[in-house]
Amino acid sequence: MICVRRWWDRRCVPFGVVLPLLILSALISSRCVFDESGFRAPSSGEDAGVGVDGGHHPDAAGDALVPVDSQVDRDAGQECLPDEVRCEAGQPYSCVDGAWVVGQPCSMGCALNGERCLRVDPSNVNAGLMVSGDGSVQVGDQWTFNTDTGRISGAADVEIRPAVVGLASGIYFERDDTDCRGLGIFAMGSLTVMSGGAIKGMGTRALVLLVQGTAELMGVVSVSANGTVIAAGGYPGGGRGDSGEGPCGGQPGTYYSGVSDSGGGGGGHGEAGGSGGVAGQAAAGVGGVAGCGFAALIPLCGGSGGGGQWGPDTIDRGSEGGGGGGAVQITAGIRIQIQSSGAVLAGGGGGSGGHPGGGGGGGAGGAILLEAPEVNLTVGGTLGAGGGGGGSGGWNPHGVSGTDGDAGGAGGPATSNGTAGGAGGGSGVPVAGDGVDHTHNSGGGGGAFGRVRINTWTGSAQLDGTTSPDISYLSQSQVATW
Repeated sequence: MICVRRWWDRRCVPFGVVLPLLILSALISSRCVFDESGFRAPSSGEDAGVGVDGGHHPDAAGDALVPVDSQVDRDAGQECLPDEVRCEAGQPYSCVDGAWVVGQPCSMGCALNGERCLRVDPSNVNAGLMVSGDGSVQVGDQWTFNTDTGRISGAADVEIRPAVVGLASGIYFERDDTDCRGLGIFAMGSLTVMSGGAIKGMGTRALVLLVQGTAELMGVVSVSANGTVIAAGGYPGGGRGDSGEGPCGGQPGTYYSGVSDSGGGGGGHGEAGGSGGVAGQAAAGVGGVAGCGFAALIPLCGGSGGGGQWGPDTIDRGSEGGGGGGAVQITAGIRIQIQSSGAVLAGGGGGSGGHPGGGGGGGAGGAILLEAPEVNLTVGGTLGAGGGGGGSGGWNPHGVSGTDGDAGGAGGPATSNGTAGGAGGGSGVPVAGDGVDHTHNSGGGGGAFGRVRINTWTGSAQLDGTTSPDISYLSQSQVATW
């Protein structure tokens, strides 16, 4: 006898429309039985794609709703039914034309229910966004990702993705303003940054890149500040006479009797920012304190800005603090591979030189969060979240700006009428330098290094390249799964 199973009430209905009356009567009087031994009723909310934590884990493509059931009715010779899936010993299987077909091995093993591979649960964002974009993104030149609008532009400002929320050009975008300066979230199927290519995150919000498959970086992903100009998620440096913005911004330099100008303090983050140099009786701008944010980079926050300096006896006298480095998160479902020419950068900006007067403090390094089942940093590859150097003091000539701090920026060099700025914290420089004291025009303090966090399946990444801060200051843990 052939039965048609009705999925909504799990009962069988006899099959047949036009049959002899006697046969029809026999079929109706016969009893259809459906064996429920292999059926798993969806848990509360699951039919709507809602996971156990109330919406954080949607059921991608519904592939976990029909489990293996060896007892259900099948046609002769069939091993499985359409849409059936299973996961055994780290191998996923799906039903194709009545037969089991094995897929790519699960990088993190099977989920506890045995119906699918474990999936990455990204920090800071909803897991469902991992499958919101399906585009294969290849970056061959300079692309700018605007974290406030979702617009992506290439060389000569050619539009690659329009400024819209939702899915466009295979890339999904949305904003989240829950914490810090907010997030600009871009989701895609795969990401390749070619050698010579670069992604620059610009805007108020931090840059989040969600990749279903593999993210391979032969080029650069950067949210580094450029002097006083911030990138995605960084806090601005202080203007003349102002503290740097952010929870650990550097304090401004001061003046005494219109002739002595101290340096501004560097922004703090993973460590404290350097203090500006003292100038005669003008007290130095104090560096921002250590310990801003959390090692897990939840929430995802950029670096704080350096303090500026202002002397009131002339309109243009003083200096500006460097901008804090931005914040970037790259989460991939399979692997993050940073090749020898690749880099992820979130350096703080250098403080400006006194023009004239004391130098501005350097901005603190920002935040880099990488998470995938496997993360590899090849020899020659770089992770850089160093602090910017403090600007030097000067009168005639004016002071010199500190350098930006992907690897820890150098302080501006001394002039004939002013002293050098402090170095930013970074590779080989765990503590940001103080500005040098001077009778009249002192240097600004260096910015502190930022934070780098790497989450993998084993809890340990393969790091053969260069990191700033040094590898001993990096934080590593297991990636979250669902």
